[in-house]
Amino acid sequence: MQASKRLLAALTLTLLGSAAQAADEVVVYSSRIDE
Repeated sequence: MQASKRLLAALTLTLLGSAAQAADEVVVYSSRIDE
């Protein structure tokens, strides 16, 4: 049970990291459009 919890936590962190990176790219892309 402990192993699956750890795996789930790692997966969540990975997804959050990916979402943060994607949001970052969207912000950069939007600022380029405004110029």
